[in-house]
Amino acid sequence: VPDELLKLRPSYGGDGSVTFFARLSPEKGVYLLPVIARELRGVRIHVMGDGPLRDFVVGISREFSNVVYHGFVSNEEKVMIVSRSSLVILPIIWMETFSYTVVESFALGKPVISFDLGGPKELIESSGAGLLARPFNVEDFVDKVRYLLNNPDIVKDMGSRGKNFVEGLTPRNYASKILEIYRENL
Repeated sequence: VPDELLKLRPSYGGDGSVTFFARLSPEKGVYLLPVIARELRGVRIHVMGDGPLRDFVVGISREFSNVVYHGFVSNEEKVMIVSRSSLVILPIIWMETFSYTVVESFALGKPVISFDLGGPKELIESSGAGLLARPFNVEDFVDKVRYLLNNPDIVKDMGSRGKNFVEGLTPRNYASKILEIYRENL
């Protein structure tokens, strides 16, 4: 985790909205946003990013009044939007090895809801800073979002866990752990 990410000030809790920020491509689960928006009609969903499904997302934001598409934004604006929201949703359907979006969310004190797959799964399980839905099960995903939005104390606790987890991922800690592994196996 780069130093600039570790310097971000967390904001625990939020205004009841959720945020999706990632490359707007199929593997990020963008095509699931209309179903999520329909099921969460009373919840504002902030979407940030750009990519091949940009026009699709623009259409979603026109169809669903609870979806606000911000486009590709500066890092400062992204931090501001994520900090105001209560949690981050990442319906990723691909086996990513590492999700920088999850780590950014944790650094900002936000729990993450994702599917039980790949890198996001490992980061959420290791940190205790989010919930995992059954893979490709949008109903379970939406239920997890509702659960957290209805339990703000859990959101704050998970946000704190995420921030603490990210602080342990410094380059110095990582290098120290690698050296320890080498020494044990030589």
